[in-house]
Amino acid sequence: MTFRTEESYDARAQRLGRATDGLGPSPGFHARVLAAIAREPVGWWSVVTPLAGRVLPVLVVLALLASAAAWQAASDTQQALAVPYGSLEVEW
Repeated sequence: MTFRTEESYDARAQRLGRATDGLGPSPGFHARVLAAIAREPVGWWSVVTPLAGRVLPVLVVLALLASAAAWQAASDTQQALAVPYGSLEVEW
């Protein structure tokens, strides 16, 4: 790309406008866009559904890990409380 310093802004804008006059959408572009929009489901559920397939398995694994950790912590706590329950302190 060559930059012309002698060309004014207006002259450059007119030259670029003439160069891009022939550009436009291909025939049937509008109909193809509207058909693609009609095929897509609309609403929040269309966003949630694809994400659920990816996120749900991860959440299930995390829930299982959290349940296992809670069960282990409860078991350790019960075991720690059971030991002094039957003991008796004797002073000499």
